[in-house]
Amino acid sequence: MIMGQTADKLCRHAAVGIAMLALAGAVRADGEDFNAMLLEIDRQLQAADYAGALAGAQRAAQLLTDAGNPEVVINLYVREAFALMALDEYNDARRKLFDGLDVADDYRGKISTDYEITLRDLILQFAMQALEYRHGNSAAKHVFKARAAAFGDDSLEAAAGRYKQAEWYFFSSQAARAAKHCELAVEIIDAVSGPTSEQLYQPLMLLARSNISGNRKPDDIRAALERILDLEFASPADGDNARSQALAQLGDMEVMFHDSAGSDDYYRRAWQARKSALQGDVAATNESFREPVQLRMKMPDSPARSSRGAEYFGEGYVIFEFTVSADGTLADVQIAESEPGNDFDIPGMRAMKKAKYRPRVVDGEPVATSGMLFKTTYTIDRR
Repeated sequence: MIMGQTADKLCRHAAVGIAMLALAGAVRADGEDFNAMLLEIDRQLQAADYAGALAGAQRAAQLLTDAGNPEVVINLYVREAFALMALDEYNDARRKLFDGLDVADDYRGKISTDYEITLRDLILQFAMQALEYRHGNSAAKHVFKARAAAFGDDSLEAAAGRYKQAEWYFFSSQAARAAKHCELAVEIIDAVSGPTSEQLYQPLMLLARSNISGNRKPDDIRAALERILDLEFASPADGDNARSQALAQLGDMEVMFHDSAGSDDYYRRAWQARKSALQGDVAATNESFREPVQLRMKMPDSPARSSRGAEYFGEGYVIFEFTVSADGTLADVQIAESEPGNDFDIPGMRAMKKAKYRPRVVDGEPVATSGMLFKTTYTIDRR
């Protein structure tokens, strides 16, 4: 379930999602102005008064007598769902959104298709926040189907649905499925908007990230990233930022799959593109590349096989200290702290020496960073 800052972030921006559901005029019942009630519920959500927002939505639902206004009913369900989600009542929140879908289905053809699409998007968003993988897979499928049914399988709206599916699959560590749906989104956008449309940026970038995550298809990764360099953006700053991201990823490709030394030019160009986006602000550009980024780390989750009994190992952790070299490899790897200090140190050290990082970039040049720390925990090897 979502907790703390995650819930606050979701619900403080609730009005963004709710605003997509436009009210069809003022509705009154028992002397109550529902528009005013909904505004008060929104204010409570924004102020993180989730219990108050839930109580307000439930009271409004009890007063509602105009059953012929499905938009108001759906708006109430959405607000209840946001409040319930913030209160860690995910199952109840999901049920409210499905209640909203039932209303949208009952009034199909009489209300905007935006209602079903928005509700499907929110169900998927909630699944991501609550780490509900089983429900997320189903929600991802319906996010696309709702758009395709309303606008056609080959529409830009359908491409957006494919991209949302890909986001879910990437989030839930299904890299191959994420890549597949990114490719489908790219095909649609290519056909509708052309091969240099800025609408291709997000699916192309996620396609590259998905294949990088799955350690697969390096040629496809490179092709996707190089396409981004040729996209045409309405905003020059957006174009520079997109190119900076793509160039940095191309540098990462060199570090992970080829000669680390070949990454330098890409990282320099990424830094320059970011500097251009920031209107020449060198300090802000350096801040964007301030920390090394972990690219590959295959750390074992248990100690090496040993003749000693399992009780010897117990549960523990190791903290490694190291330097990220300018070429992304690790140097000066040593154990800063280990508990309980056993045979795990040997395979752990081997894994650290094979790890790869994106180096820090200062004034356009990749540089070494010392004093880096990495902590890993492990469990008993019971084999």
